[in-house]
Amino acid sequence: MMARNLAQQLAEDGIRVNGVAPGFTYTPFLAAGGFTTESVKEISEGTFFRRPAQPAELAPLYVSVVDASSSYVSGEIYGNSGATPGF
Repeated sequence: MMARNLAQQLAEDGIRVNGVAPGFTYTPFLAAGGFTTESVKEISEGTFFRRPAQPAELAPLYVSVVDASSSYVSGEIYGNSGATPGF
């Protein structure tokens, strides 16, 4: 609702507001957050593809959100959970 409300408030100023809601994604920060190789494998078993998403798989979505060809899109949340329920 925050994205939708902000989009409505800022549309007159030509500002678009969108968001991306990714599922479990592998990054080097997982280890810094306390995730072990075993915990990553365990969480991945609960995903449709049995692995975490890779940042390169999400990047095109982020780029499309800000691309000029999406100039009429605002107030949307794009989910990218690899078809995994609950993410």
